[in-house]
Amino acid sequence: MTTNKASGLIGAYLLYNKYVKFNKAPKYIVISSTPGFITYIPNHDGTIDLYLKSVFYSVKERNLIERYYDRNDINFLQNLRYKIKNSNLSFLNIEYKIIYPLINALGLADIDGALQLGKKPIIDFEKINKSYKEIEKEKYSKKYTKFNLNTSYYNQLLIQDFFKRLKKDGVKLFITWAPVKEDYFKFLIESNKLKKLENYLKRKAEENHLDIYFNNFSYPNTFPNEAFLDAYHLKIGYWRNYYAYLLSEYIENRIF
Repeated sequence: MTTNKASGLIGAYLLYNKYVKFNKAPKYIVISSTPGFITYIPNHDGTIDLYLKSVFYSVKERNLIERYYDRNDINFLQNLRYKIKNSNLSFLNIEYKIIYPLINALGLADIDGALQLGKKPIIDFEKINKSYKEIEKEKYSKKYTKFNLNTSYYNQLLIQDFFKRLKKDGVKLFITWAPVKEDYFKFLIESNKLKKLENYLKRKAEENHLDIYFNNFSYPNTFPNEAFLDAYHLKIGYWRNYYAYLLSEYIENRIF
């Protein structure tokens, strides 16, 4: 059960509810996703309308969606800050958008080719003595720190409701982590983020007496960085087909 990260776990929950409305509850459910799918809640920048409300539009479904959002918080300021930050407006970068081009146009100085003074620090030569692995670890740690795996209040409420419903229907839940880039996987392990998320999910499953099982396609053999378009998406062709093969084999041989 995954479609797109943009629909989040709430999309999987709504899809499940729609399925059992017309069918007998399944014995097993497999959620195959990256860890970020579990903790992602679609926001009010248009994602919730495109990926949830356009598909789940009954009164009951709309009310369920609203349960996982603070009605007084539409993230207006957050979205405004994001749009301003990414708009590349001239008044937000006066030096490089207005002053420097004007100086160049007047022929006073070739700013682009000149030595520019700024706040960038002088090279830290101590880093030169660090091993290649340490430097690489620093690089991907900074790169992936923004990848949030923390569970918000509404995310926790959603997990509680979903697990409670699965237990009521007698479903066993299998969560198998989809392949991620090798350096991102190392970050998840070394930062302990994946273990914390798994422990939280195990604890919530235990509270609801739900049978839960975990698998990870990045362990023991990681997928190389070259197999991905970005942190999450495998390249079309061999690598995507290989993951499909592993997933199919896991479902057929490890579950059934």
